[in-house]
Amino acid sequence: ERKEIEELVEHIEALARHLRDEAPRILDLGAALHGLLPSPEMVREMYAAVDVTPEPFLALVPARSRVELDMSKPFALTAAGRFAKQGLAAYQAFQAALDDYLHGAYEDHPEYEGRKRLKPNLEHLGKLVVSVNERIVKVNEAPGQVLSYAHRLDVAEVEREKVTGATLGGYQQAANALLAFEPVDMEAMELMSLPDLPPAHRVRKALEKFFKNVYKRNREG
Repeated sequence: ERKEIEELVEHIEALARHLRDEAPRILDLGAALHGLLPSPEMVREMYAAVDVTPEPFLALVPARSRVELDMSKPFALTAAGRFAKQGLAAYQAFQAALDDYLHGAYEDHPEYEGRKRLKPNLEHLGKLVVSVNERIVKVNEAPGQVLSYAHRLDVAEVEREKVTGATLGGYQQAANALLAFEPVDMEAMELMSLPDLPPAHRVRKALEKFFKNVYKRNREG
C-alpha cells in the first residue's frame, strides 16, 4: 500500500510539472487574442459578450502590444469581416488549448498502436489528489501500519525491541508520526487556474458581432 502511494505521489508531481510547463503556451495564446483589441476595456467587453467573468484572464494573461492585422486572410467580404474571422480564430485557439489544460483530450498512445490516452489535465489531477489523500489518511490511521513498515526497514531495530519492549507507548507514537505520509497539497503546486471558456461554435455569432463592432469603432476613432 505504501509503495503504491509513493508511486502515485510521484505521478502527481510529474503531472503537475507537465501542466506548469504547458501554462505559458496557453497564456501566450490568450495574449495573442487580447492583443487584437486596442484596450483592456474592450478585452472586458469581449469576455462579457461570451458571458464570462474577465478578471481572472486579465490578471493572468500577459499584456502584449497590439497585433498588426493581416487583412489578406481569412477571406471575408469586408475589412470588419476579416477582422472578425481573425478574432474568432484567435479565440478558438485559446479556448481549445485552455479546455485541454483544464479537462484533457484524448491523443494517440505513443506505445500502443490503435489505443488512446488522456492528456494530463487539471481536472484529472485534482481527482487524483483527492483519491491519494483518502488513501493516505487510511494508511496513517491504521493501527500499527506505520510501525510495521518501519520494522521491515530495520531488522536490527526489531531485535532490539524484542529485548527492551520499546514498541509500547510513546515510541510507537513517535515512529508513527515520523513515518506518516504528508497529504498532497494541490494549492502548493501553484498551478494556473482559469474559468472555462465556451466553445467557439457556441458563441460564434456573438463574437463575430463583437469583433466587427470593435473594428468599426477603432477605425472611426
